[in-house]
Amino acid sequence: MKKNLIRKKVAIFGIPVVIIAFLLVCSVTFLSTKKTTLKNSEKQFSLHVEKLDNEVSKEIRETVGIIGNIKQTVNRTCQSTQDIQEYIYSIADSYPDTIPTGIYCGLTDGTYIDKMWTPGDDWVMKERPWYIQGIEADDVVFGDMYLDADTGSYIVSVFTNISDQQGNVVGVISADVQLDAIDQILRGEKIFDNGYAYAVDRVSGLVFGNHVDEKMNGQEIGAVKTVEAETIAQKIQKDTYDELLVVGDSYLKIHPIDGTEFVIVCQAAKKDVESSLLQIEKVTGFSSVAGMILLNVVIAIILINILKPIPVINKKIEQLSNLDMTNDVTIKNKDELGVIVHNLNTMSDQLKQMVLTIKNSALQMRDASDDNMQTADNLNGSADAQLEAVSVLTGSIHQLTDAINQIAESAQVLTQSVSDTDEACELVAGNVDTAIDLVATGEEDMRTLESQMNHVSEISGNLEEAVANVEKGLTGITEMVNVIQEIAGQTNLLSLNASIEAARAGESGRGFAVVASEIRTLADSCENSVKQIVETTDHLSELVAIVINETKTSRDAIDNSVEVVKKTDETFAAINSTVGQIHEAMEHVKHAISDIEGVATDMAASTEEQSASTMEMQDTCEKVMELAKAVRTDGEKTAEAGHGMSELSTNLLGEVSKFKL
Repeated sequence: MKKNLIRKKVAIFGIPVVIIAFLLVCSVTFLSTKKTTLKNSEKQFSLHVEKLDNEVSKEIRETVGIIGNIKQTVNRTCQSTQDIQEYIYSIADSYPDTIPTGIYCGLTDGTYIDKMWTPGDDWVMKERPWYIQGIEADDVVFGDMYLDADTGSYIVSVFTNISDQQGNVVGVISADVQLDAIDQILRGEKIFDNGYAYAVDRVSGLVFGNHVDEKMNGQEIGAVKTVEAETIAQKIQKDTYDELLVVGDSYLKIHPIDGTEFVIVCQAAKKDVESSLLQIEKVTGFSSVAGMILLNVVIAIILINILKPIPVINKKIEQLSNLDMTNDVTIKNKDELGVIVHNLNTMSDQLKQMVLTIKNSALQMRDASDDNMQTADNLNGSADAQLEAVSVLTGSIHQLTDAINQIAESAQVLTQSVSDTDEACELVAGNVDTAIDLVATGEEDMRTLESQMNHVSEISGNLEEAVANVEKGLTGITEMVNVIQEIAGQTNLLSLNASIEAARAGESGRGFAVVASEIRTLADSCENSVKQIVETTDHLSELVAIVINETKTSRDAIDNSVEVVKKTDETFAAINSTVGQIHEAMEHVKHAISDIEGVATDMAASTEEQSASTMEMQDTCEKVMELAKAVRTDGEKTAEAGHGMSELSTNLLGEVSKFKL
């Protein structure tokens, strides 16, 4: 085995680890310091912003307070245009420091009130931005900033509306405020070594107050071609403020002034903000290199002293690896390595005692394993006998279960058959009841039919009598026709004689001949009518004879039908009696079937209980059989374990014999 391997490993792996650890610590320290420095820088930016905000807001609040007080006074005290004009004239030039150009007013009726300036003829008040925006401004607001060409000062209009006693807007009060004071505040601000501040109007985009880059003042921020200006324009457009931004080589912070359209921009060079980080970086690097060198030297010295007892410890471990427990080792160290050597000696003694104990236990275990194998063989024999007996019992229970199941199935079939028979009896009983009702109805119909047939028989008798009377009337008509026929013959004869006598009389008997001719014509007509009457009466006589015969036949048939109806009525009475007897018999059958169904149900329930009991017995036998199998298996396993334990004890004794005690 190679010596000094641990020292080489420590030199190869430990020193790079120490170097990497130092580098990580230095990096974390530097990054933490940088983060802290940047936080301090952001805090300084915030302090500058807060200072500028307070100073600018102070100037603005003064102007806003003046315009607000004037508005309240006008709304409260002025009731006419004259009152407003007089009041504006009285206070227009009262604030020369704050509002040097004076306060002016425009009314909705077109009146323009300005003590300090008179407009030209082409000037239209209602077209001015301060008037258009001021009509809608219930609070004091700032308008767009612009650069006055005459004074070179930045001007912003401050305005608000005024109203009458009823709350109706009647005009706008406004004032032009020079931003010289704010410009001076911004120009006097110094951030870090070379940083500066300036303001931007969000509406017009004009820049003012920049004392470092004067050419930016008066320009729109979007027209300035720098990365910083483009970033400021984007942030203003998105209304994103109060973030510390790193843009190009500069740090930026943009802050809006409440109540105005101004934003303050604080800008400083990146190298000025991070100047302290360079010194920190140098100090951190030097201290890291010196620390690494010193630590490596200390580690090397410590390792040489600490690792000196390791060969002695290694020698003891080699003895133990060779199962040699005869010799102990000693060192003078009282540190952890000395404790390790002492523990190794103690462990060697304990192992020696443990090996002796194991040897004795192995001998005892070999003897016990022989006893276990004999017991396992006896247990296997008992388990086989028990398994055979339980198998026979299980077969008998299977046969008993099959028989009980067959009885249960038969009982269920009987129950179903009885149930079906009961339903059929109920159906037959219902049909019998229906038949009884129908027979009763038939008897009633037969009685009605018999009454109607008797009535028809009476009518037939009356009809026969009426037809007989008609026949007698026809006989009388025939006799009368015969008399008329004789009269017609005599009249015809008389008219013939009259014609003869009229012919004899010549001209004097011509009129009488005409009468005789008419009488003869009348006699012929009577004779013809008599013939027709005779024919008609003969035909009627024949018909009457037929009617009489048919009436007699019908009456005889009706009499026969009456007898048949009487017999049918008697038959229906007999049927009704028979059906009643059938109904009573069906009721007895129904009660008997109900009793049979109850017996079959009880029988099915009993067989189900017996089947459940036999199933439980079968399950119990199967469990006993499984237990017997398990006992036999456990016995086999015990026997195998005994053989294995015997072999294990033999092997263990062989292994124990290898130790040097």
